[in-house]
Amino acid sequence: MADSLHRALYSRFEKLPGVRLEQVGELLAVGIENDSASALVFLQGAQLAHYQRHGEHPVIWLSPHCDYRRGTPLRGGVPLCWPWFGDLASNPLAIRRQVPLHIAGAHGFARNRLWRLESVERPRGDLTRLVLSLNLEERQEDAWPVATALQLTLEIGQRLKLALEITNRSAQAFFFSGALHSYYAVSDIDRVSVQGLERMTYVDSVGERRYGRQRGLLHIDREVDRIYHGTWSPLKLIDHGWRRVLLISPEGSDSSVIWNPWVDKSRRLSHFADGAFREMLCIETANAGDDFVVLQPSQRHRLGFTLRCKPL
Repeated sequence: MADSLHRALYSRFEKLPGVRLEQVGELLAVGIENDSASALVFLQGAQLAHYQRHGEHPVIWLSPHCDYRRGTPLRGGVPLCWPWFGDLASNPLAIRRQVPLHIAGAHGFARNRLWRLESVERPRGDLTRLVLSLNLEERQEDAWPVATALQLTLEIGQRLKLALEITNRSAQAFFFSGALHSYYAVSDIDRVSVQGLERMTYVDSVGERRYGRQRGLLHIDREVDRIYHGTWSPLKLIDHGWRRVLLISPEGSDSSVIWNPWVDKSRRLSHFADGAFREMLCIETANAGDDFVVLQPSQRHRLGFTLRCKPL
């Protein structure tokens, strides 16, 4: 099947300027190169694994220890967490009652599925747009019995833009949470801070679950796993080592997840070197915690972000 899929994609897209198809281990990916930036998108999970503007440091972090196997999400990039975020058991009851707990893995199943590459366009020399889709039929999925259409649009250029659109194609309402689980590359975790969370309340999932309020800029000096609520305004990832600011503007989201495993948890994670926590920080545009979505029949919800890089 992989060979026939590769041939079909090659015939449709390989002759487009700045587009290449890659077989990485067991996975197919689309490489993008335009006048502004380069990127790599895997069809499994519609997962962005690389984005870098020419002459600059990478923006997206990907572990060099990924095994690129079918059914295994990559450690890093931008995994799509849907139709639930984190462990199903920690989600609101309205989401939990839709899915049998015994078959539910962390972060849903969208990141493990093979998506369809619908289109690749290059409207300008410095911009490439990709659209991928995943259609779920009524009662086709044990973990999701509701007919749903997912579409991810990526824009690769001087800025990076991702938008996940979820459409309810069934005759009943459903509930979901999710996130664009973005791993950002940093010079050193000791030299970065996050601006825009000041005075926001958060739920801390490290150890015993507790609530807190952010005071001042966020600096990472321990394991962090927090859902911040009220984050509809842009966040700034300030990197003094690389002298840059990543400006992350959310869409369709009222929650952001900040995650770094720090020392001890790094040693327990798969496909993650012990010291890799120094090279990355997850700032996830999300519908998590109390910010879950109720989608009526024929309604759509759009979860996304636009990222701009600026000098510090």
